[in-house]
Order: sequence, then C-alpha cells, then structure tokens
Amino acid sequence: MEKTTIQLLTQYLPKYGWPAFKVIEDGPTGGKILTGWGSPLVGESRMMFISIDHRQNTMLVVVPALVSAPQERMSIGQLADVLAALGFANFALSIGRYCYDPSDGEIRYEIGLPIDAAEITFEQFEHLMNIAQAAVTYWAPRIKAVADGERTGASVVQSFLGHVQEFAGN
Repeated sequence: MEKTTIQLLTQYLPKYGWPAFKVIEDGPTGGKILTGWGSPLVGESRMMFISIDHRQNTMLVVVPALVSAPQERMSIGQLADVLAALGFANFALSIGRYCYDPSDGEIRYEIGLPIDAAEITFEQFEHLMNIAQAAVTYWAPRIKAVADGERTGASVVQSFLGHVQEFAGN
C-alpha cells in the first residue's frame, strides 16, 4: 500500500496550479513544504505550510500568522471579542479550525488529516487546498477587523447569521 509523502505532494502542487513551493525537510519520519497564494481580497500573499508526520500518521495544512492579537496590546473585552469571533468561525467551518496562540497572539488556520498508510488522492488534496483558501479568504479579514478594534465579535456573529437567514429565505 502506498502512503502520502512529501514527494507525492510536490507532484500535486503544480497540478493544483501552485508551481512555487520549497521543500523544507523530507525524511523517513516526515517533512514540510512551504508554499502559498496571493489573496486578492486582502491584497497580500498568504504563506502555507504542509507537513507530514509519519510517526503520528498525520498531514497538517497550516496558514500561519493571519492575525496578531497579543494579550498585552488588547483589553480583556477586545480579546474576548477576538475569541468569540474565532469560536464562531470554528463553529461555521465544516473542516479546519482557527487557532489562537496566547504566548504571542498569533492566529492561524489549520487542517489536520489522518493519513495512516493511505495515499491521499489528488482530488482529496485539491479539496483540502480549496477549503483552506476559502476559510482564510472569508474569515481572516473579519477576525483581523475584530483584533484591530474595527468590529466586535458580536457584529461578526450577527452579520453571519444575517447571511444565513438571507440564504434560507427568511
């Protein structure tokens, strides 16, 4: 049985349309690829790491440093708003999650996938990449606006619920 490897993913990235990537490490226990994309909605590039850990049989897709929300820079109320926005984003996502690192305030998006002895198909890889890009493109600007004090966590929730009601025709 084949397994998911860094080499396999380096074949998938150009096929997906991302020819720019760098293999940071590749060994018997796993490896890591650095890649990313341009995000026209936020006017900047997004870095992405894809790592494989053969000891834990996992693949991890991480879009790091989306928002900075260090505790020492924020009031407790503003930090509570950021965490509320993160919680709601995570509730709304079917795959992946936003994570907050309280040690430095980094907010990142990640998807973990068990790979065991299986080879991820190109279609599965493409699906994960599309999900990661969509989740970051939609939610990161909203979370950043809360961290920057331009919105409240409640306004993010209210806005999203309004879209849901519109979609449902209520």
